[in-house]
Amino acid sequence: MKQFHLGFALFVGFVTTTALSATEFPWTFSKDRDGIQIYTKAIEGAKLAEFKGVTVINTPIEVIGMILRDIPAYTQWMSGCLESRIIEQFDDNNMINYYVQKTTWPVANRDIVLTATTQINWEKGQFTVNFQSIQDSRVPPRNGQLVRMKEMKGSWIVESLDSAQTRVTFMLKLDPAGAIPAFLVNANNNNFQYHTLLGLTRMATLPKYIEAANRSEDKKILDKYRNPK
Repeated sequence: MKQFHLGFALFVGFVTTTALSATEFPWTFSKDRDGIQIYTKAIEGAKLAEFKGVTVINTPIEVIGMILRDIPAYTQWMSGCLESRIIEQFDDNNMINYYVQKTTWPVANRDIVLTATTQINWEKGQFTVNFQSIQDSRVPPRNGQLVRMKEMKGSWIVESLDSAQTRVTFMLKLDPAGAIPAFLVNANNNNFQYHTLLGLTRMATLPKYIEAANRSEDKKILDKYRNPK
């Protein structure tokens, strides 16, 4: 299995990627709109619920990979993303990124620094981006302007259903810091998940990503498994 780092995005939704355990609750269906399913799960001893969003996008998996790599463009589709930039890029897929997220007044906007690692299995036609917040002295907190979130971790799970359809699951856990009421956090999660996945679906129709995917090494590798001799 090939491994690389892939830049991810920030949002103010509060969901998690922790595995189920005996003390955790099952996922509960919340809503289905425009082909986007939202699920919630209570966390024992915590006021914030987990959320995940799932949708099927009519595009090859390599197109989704191109969109997720385009860090500056997250402001165009990630719900509430005000700023998205690369702090350090080690190669095309290995980087550290910085994000600023808009929140609802009177709550101050948030920011965070993230690194991400992706596990790829092209034989099965899938990749998973696991992301984690880090401290980075190059990006000190902007006190008085933004609130630095304490923690964020989660994943994009991207699975090819066939050469023209891809299932995307978006999951995340974070501590937003500050005194944000739990009911306000939980109330905003459904809309955040929906609008983010809707934005990703819209981006997948743009020629720039389709053309980049058609020229990519990802497609060359995938085609070997799609069209075995």
